[in-house]
Amino acid sequence: MTNNDEALRGQRKDYSDYTYGTQSALLSFFGRANWVGWNQVMATVTLRADASTRFAPNVRWGLFPSVALGWKIKETFLKDVNWLNDLKLRLGYGITGQQDGIGDYSYMPTYSQTTGHTSYYPVGGTNYATEDNDANIVDMVVDANGNVLFISDRPNAFNPDLTWEKTTTYNVGIDYAFLNNRISGSIDYYFRNTTDLLNNTIVPMGTNFRKRVMSNVGSLQNQGVEFSINAVILDYGKKFKWDLGYNVTWNQNKITKINGEADMIDGNGYGGEGLGGKSITKFAIGYATNTFYLYEARKATREDGSQYWYIIDQNQDGSIDELDKVFKHSPVAPVTMGFQMKFQFYNFDLGMSFRANIGNYVFNNVISTRLQNVPIGQLARGGYYTNLPVDVFNTYYVDGYNRTIWDEQGKTIIGTADPSITDRFLENASFLRCDNITLGYSFSKSKISGRAYCTVSNPFVVTKYTGLDPEVGLGGVDNSIYPRSMTTVLGINLQF
Repeated sequence: MTNNDEALRGQRKDYSDYTYGTQSALLSFFGRANWVGWNQVMATVTLRADASTRFAPNVRWGLFPSVALGWKIKETFLKDVNWLNDLKLRLGYGITGQQDGIGDYSYMPTYSQTTGHTSYYPVGGTNYATEDNDANIVDMVVDANGNVLFISDRPNAFNPDLTWEKTTTYNVGIDYAFLNNRISGSIDYYFRNTTDLLNNTIVPMGTNFRKRVMSNVGSLQNQGVEFSINAVILDYGKKFKWDLGYNVTWNQNKITKINGEADMIDGNGYGGEGLGGKSITKFAIGYATNTFYLYEARKATREDGSQYWYIIDQNQDGSIDELDKVFKHSPVAPVTMGFQMKFQFYNFDLGMSFRANIGNYVFNNVISTRLQNVPIGQLARGGYYTNLPVDVFNTYYVDGYNRTIWDEQGKTIIGTADPSITDRFLENASFLRCDNITLGYSFSKSKISGRAYCTVSNPFVVTKYTGLDPEVGLGGVDNSIYPRSMTTVLGINLQF
């Protein structure tokens, strides 16, 4: 490497002591004031100031206020209503800051040491080597012509304007309880506006040192309704008791602004094999986060009875290309639910916990990958037999390795489209999952007491999704998940 020290200039740097460290710090100041009036009205004002070393000094500090108001309606004109135990109105406003998920030095220039043989540079003379104390040649990397290849330091992408992601929330809610608190719960409406969204996004060539840069990319809105209820359905003391809890949330989110001139940017849904690491989800104005951006495919039958899939030519220009992609669904479920039950029968107890997502979609990249370049009926790839999904008999590629794109009439059509990036592999991944079931028995003797129990986690999931698991993460692409296992635990707690 070159060096400003003439004595070291032209010599190779010793990387044997190369170390890499990273650190960050968060400094916070917090203040809160509470007020209660007439035993009916409550107010809380909070102010928080945070400073993160992950941002440049001029934007390091963030100021995040919040206000919460409450009114105990039960303590006013409803005070004498005996069947009503609680009724409270809540109003809230607040701003929160987000700095997680980014690098510790994303705002400043840094360098990384190149690794791997292809990362070395052919500078310097020939027959150069490093010797250890015993005169043994070590750490010499040469090319095919004997030229020494040197390690180099490459600049990383950085963004000096990176700042806090901020979310402003407004909410109104009601807490309720009646029938001696046997039924209780809450209803909430919320509206959240997030600005300066943090995302690792692609930037134009030549504007930075890497293809992707952590940036503040735009704004997002979320609004929704939450409802929860807890009830004691039956209560006969120690003989029998049945408790139930249920909650449901409806949420709608959409991108409202994208910084810069682009009308959409890549989302977090990156495909694996067969998709070339491309993102098949987008952040686009007016659409939910990570909305899928795909070709539309349909199945048809020719006059001779043969079936085929074709890609819809959206703009009717006679070619299938990027202009024919459309926005289709989101991996984020608009409706989520939770459900818990507990039964007690003398000394026995049985508890169950369920949750559900409704309306979330997953791109089955496992199927789209395994169907690539597979002629119907051919189970041997690369000269040996391999496992293939049964969907191979319903594939696009009726002509084998040519991967022909058909038009609506079953004729070939020109285009650059990848037929594996279509909504044919986009599946409704709504599900009902049982998180756990616990059966226990409690006992008490003169000198010892305790409880024996058996817990089964993740015993089953009900879904129409054809992959291993309908929960594949925020990106919504099923290609490298590790399936959740079902586990059983037997235990006993003793008290002497």
